Amino acid sequence: MKDALSKFDKKTFSYTYTNNDWSFTNYFDGEIRISDVGARGTLREKVTIKEYPDSIYVIAWEDEEMGPITQVVNFKDNTLVCTIKWEGNIEIWPGIITEFK
Repeated sequence: MKDALSKFDKKTFSYTYTNNDWSFTNYFDGEIRISDVGARGTLREKVTIKEYPDSIYVIAWEDEEMGPITQVVNFKDNTLVCTIKWEGNIEIWPGIITEFK
C-alpha cells in the first residue's frame, strides 16, 4: 500500500463543511472510501491520496453523480477545502476536521 494511503487505511475521517454545515464521516479500507450519504445510501469510491509536507494530504475521487472531487486536508490546522461541481458550477468548500481515528 502506498504510504499516503496507509495514513488513512482502517481509519475514520469526519469533517463539517463550514459554508453549509454538512457533516460527513468516511471510513477508509485501503484505497476505498466508504461513506453513508443519507438518501444516496452507502458510497464506495476509489481514492487517490498524495502526501505533502506539514501534514497536508490531497484526496481525489470520482463521485458517480457529482464527478471528480478533490479535498486538501491540513491536519496541522484541522482544516480542509474541497473542490466540487455543484449545481453546474465549480465551488470551493472550506471545512473543519472533527475526528480522525
